[in-house]
Amino acid sequence: CNLCHLDKTLSWTADRLNEWYDTPRPSLTDDDTTVAASLLWLLQGDAGLRAITAQSMGWAPAQEASGTNWMVPHLAEALGDPYEAVRFIAARSLRSLPGYSGLEFDFVGPEAQRIDTALQLLNTWRDTESARRRREPELLVDSNGVLRIEAMRRLFDRRDRRPLFLRE
Repeated sequence: CNLCHLDKTLSWTADRLNEWYDTPRPSLTDDDTTVAASLLWLLQGDAGLRAITAQSMGWAPAQEASGTNWMVPHLAEALGDPYEAVRFIAARSLRSLPGYSGLEFDFVGPEAQRIDTALQLLNTWRDTESARRRREPELLVDSNGVLRIEAMRRLFDRRDRRPLFLRE
């Protein structure tokens, strides 16, 4: 469910599954009830989960279900991922968002260049009207439309950094 409904929490999903299929509600953490599952996965998940989530953010059905104007800062953060594949997928998903089709990004380029691109994206996004349309706390945006950087850092600090090798 949450690979289409990227803007929803695991708690939201548990409620829908319980309502529709009488599926028992699992025990959930505070973050599972207050932060969109996609952001939990993108910020604290392992490399495979980060890649899958970034891919979903570029998938048209998920974009239609979730909206896109809130995704830019989170995908921009993924441009600094230690895994090249995650960076590649995040850039491709960013290019699928309205206004970002011309994004130039070298996913294997120097780290300083990648960080500069991410910061430019974040600053551009902050200056758009669409950045302030979605003010849901589960998207890690406060009531003024400002990113909740402290919450993002807290999740990022818990990232699963175990080395991962995935075969294609």
